[in-house]
Amino acid sequence: MLDTGVDGSHPDIAPNFDKARSRNFTRDLPVDDNGVTIDGPCEHRGCVDPADVDENGHGTHVAATIAAPADGFGISGVAPNVSIVNIRGGQDSGYFFLQPVIDAITYAGDAGIDVLNMSFYVDPWLFNCENNSADTPDQRIQQRITIRAVRRAVAYAHHRGVTQIVSMGNNHTDLGKPLPDADSPNFPPGSEREREIDNATCFSLPIETDHAIGVAAVGPTMAKADYSNHGSERVSVTAPGGYFRDGKGTSWYRTNENLVLSAYPREVALSEGAITPAATSPPRAPRWACGRRASRTGRAGTTSTSRAPRWPPRTPPASPR
Repeated sequence: MLDTGVDGSHPDIAPNFDKARSRNFTRDLPVDDNGVTIDGPCEHRGCVDPADVDENGHGTHVAATIAAPADGFGISGVAPNVSIVNIRGGQDSGYFFLQPVIDAITYAGDAGIDVLNMSFYVDPWLFNCENNSADTPDQRIQQRITIRAVRRAVAYAHHRGVTQIVSMGNNHTDLGKPLPDADSPNFPPGSEREREIDNATCFSLPIETDHAIGVAAVGPTMAKADYSNHGSERVSVTAPGGYFRDGKGTSWYRTNENLVLSAYPREVALSEGAITPAATSPPRAPRWACGRRASRTGRAGTTSTSRAPRWPPRTPPASPR
């Protein structure tokens, strides 16, 4: 799992969690250079969370969707007998910056990881462009470096046997015919502006790399989820992803049965007021469509328990893309 972390203590995670091989490649960023809160106060020495912690919730949700054990308790994942290795590259706030991401992908190759799941884009650019006239010279250099670095890391992991599963994203966009990007750069917050996107020279990463297996989301009726990106250039497979508005005109429309229910870190649930300190049942995230990005509204969890974050979110909100 390359995500915001995984709560290794959660009862729907713990039996399959491989703590020994898990790593955290991020460092908490309390505030940005303008004093705007990003991850909030550091809880651990050096601002580095342990490798079995998720203070956002997105990574734990996706990990349990994939690999919660079929042990008669809670939920069961689609692959209940695999091991979960947390190789964290996402901030508590949901940002996925370049260095932690390429460190995590490279580690996947070195550690012999079989399958790597990625449900995000590399911040601060939804699309990294080689030479967009709307960008400054420094921004163009930054984006070219990002394109080259992510491609090299993905290729490195691929050649070491890592199968890389990547969310298509949640912009309801044909990635082969991209719409103008009004969400970049999303860091520092407030830097966004609209740019035209050239499909031949602009890339959403890591989905638009040679070795990514792109996954689009469908609802219970097998209709494409309205938020999911699409397009023959990048979609390899479709999979259930939650689609709250599926079944329009029926009693299933806008019901929780249309969503993907999964595990939810206790500390995140407490911080959001979703449970009380006396609660004993493991919390679930009732409305998080699988594959959506962690939202950026706050440090730990960042969205209400209605759990319908956008990908990419506007700022402020964060989380995974």
